[in-house]
Amino acid sequence: MTMILLDMDCIIEDCDRPAKARAKCWGHYKQEVRGILDGRPLKHSMTPMDRFESFVVRSEDEDDCWGWNSATTRGGYGHFGYRGRWITASRFAYEQFIGPVPPELDVCHTCDNPPCSNPRHLFAGTRRENLEDMAQKGRAPIGERQGSSKLTEDDVRRIRELAQRGRLSQRDIADMFGVQQSAISAIHLRKIWKHVT
Repeated sequence: MTMILLDMDCIIEDCDRPAKARAKCWGHYKQEVRGILDGRPLKHSMTPMDRFESFVVRSEDEDDCWGWNSATTRGGYGHFGYRGRWITASRFAYEQFIGPVPPELDVCHTCDNPPCSNPRHLFAGTRRENLEDMAQKGRAPIGERQGSSKLTEDDVRRIRELAQRGRLSQRDIADMFGVQQSAISAIHLRKIWKHVT
């Protein structure tokens, strides 16, 4: 591999020394590595709280959600590197402003806004409490909103209609819709897809 050296000066204003690394002279490059260039902290020299604060977007009203201006999970939760691992912004905020969260507990949102990290909107709860809260608020992925669902609500209505008539066996109905006979039985008995009338 051939390294190409460009004949250029340090990019720092009023410095005419030759650039050696990251377009800076050795002196300015070393200052950057130590995080003291131009008086502004660099990412690796910031405290975790400073980094968190640099990503949070707050409004004037303290009761509003705090937005997140950095990486998010697939679910939309803000997250960043902390102590060698990824942590959600909401969990970090809870731990910093409220107190420690035992590992078996989730940090839940009263606002149901995943990127929010306002500690006023957070509470600690078990996974079950979090899921029950989500279902109670109508945010649970049920029925055809669930990614792995093979059936639609119209399919379920048709299955119940066919099962009610009794002309076809549950196995025949299952073959028609590409599901197991046990699914047809559970739909007919309203053990699953209860929300479909």
